[in-house]
Amino acid sequence: MVFVLLSHNQGEIEIIFYTSYLIINLIRVNKNMLSLIW
Repeated sequence: MVFVLLSHNQGEIEIIFYTSYLIINLIRVNKNMLSLIW
């Protein structure tokens, strides 16, 4: 939410949300892989 307030450019906001969304998905996949391994 802080990034949205600081950035007035819609493109930058979309990029930030998209990258954070990908990072969250990668973390979830990594946790699933670890649970399968262990």
